[in-house]
Amino acid sequence: MNPSVHLRIDSVIRALEDSILPAVITDERAAEQLRIAIAHLGIIRLQVDEATLFERFELSNYQMLATVLEEASVGGPRVDAATRELTSVLHEDHTDDIAVVRDRTTRLGCAIEELVRAAFQDGDDRFRSAAMTALLHSERQRIDANRALFLGMGWESGDGLPDVSSVVARPTRVL
Repeated sequence: MNPSVHLRIDSVIRALEDSILPAVITDERAAEQLRIAIAHLGIIRLQVDEATLFERFELSNYQMLATVLEEASVGGPRVDAATRELTSVLHEDHTDDIAVVRDRTTRLGCAIEELVRAAFQDGDDRFRSAAMTALLHSERQRIDANRALFLGMGWESGDGLPDVSSVVARPTRVL
């Protein structure tokens, strides 16, 4: 039987703390970097169960934003070219394979970014306004999801922050 991902991460953390850290403790910088690496492994252990769900949430969020931008797009040649690229990525066939999800998320994010840039070069005023409103709404959801995902880092108390599973389970329509 293969050990779980959690058990393997725990084993690596133990090895680093019990064997490596004592060996580098006199080198302040190396010890600090090792402690940071150990802390990150602990956070990864906490996040591993939600990682795939989170990545699918990000793609879904981008798809909703891209749809709004595609529908609202009005402008000159730069906006038209960026909209064609966004439409191409948005409407391509896809599978639920996580590698494909990651790739599409990256490419869709780049296409969104390019269209927003184009909106400020030769976009219609109403499109720029609609794009900014949709972008802010979409980013609010992503910020909440990231805050929930990284709560274990201890950067904030988490007061009023929903559980990461509930945040990423249902992205809401972008205006």
